[in-house]
Amino acid sequence: MADNKVPEPEIMMMAVCEMLEINDPFSDSTINKSDLGLIVVLVDVLVIIFVLAFTWTLEIGQENFVRIFDKGTIEMQDFSLKIKKMPDEKIYTPEG
Repeated sequence: MADNKVPEPEIMMMAVCEMLEINDPFSDSTINKSDLGLIVVLVDVLVIIFVLAFTWTLEIGQENFVRIFDKGTIEMQDFSLKIKKMPDEKIYTPEG
């Protein structure tokens, strides 16, 4: 009978992340690499929220401006009449 056992893999090398410390230029303390990564991610999230809020505020401002501009602009449709159920104009035009 055949042997159905799968051989265990052999580990040739293992990579690990070293805990590097970075000097803080604003103070005399050091920052862990993982802490610095967390700070970068939090700042990135805050910037994205700020950009979304700015875009949302800009859209609302533009909609308000268009509404105010439309009320203050005189257009031809403000003075025109629309008469519905008129007969087709082909009836009244001479052939030729």
